[in-house]
Amino acid sequence: MPVAGIYHTGLSVSDLDRSIAFYRDLLGLELVAQWDSSQPYLRTVVGFPDGELRIALLRLPGEAGAAGHHLELLEYRVPRGARGDPRTCNPGN
Repeated sequence: MPVAGIYHTGLSVSDLDRSIAFYRDLLGLELVAQWDSSQPYLRTVVGFPDGELRIALLRLPGEAGAAGHHLELLEYRVPRGARGDPRTCNPGN
């Protein structure tokens, strides 16, 4: 089955408010929604049974509704993450 599209790309961030300010205020993305979640479904998806996240969804201005690609920012409140080595040669960066 071929891929028909990609709805969103998710990034874990250390500070959701600072990240929203960067993507919205400096890069011009539109903040679509922002919420906190510790729902059982989300905890299952992220693999942390005690997970608590702050989440924001942004998109390029002018993208129509749910059809456009979205950037999902995730701040893990529980468990708190740790910064890794951000060099581009490392897998995942």
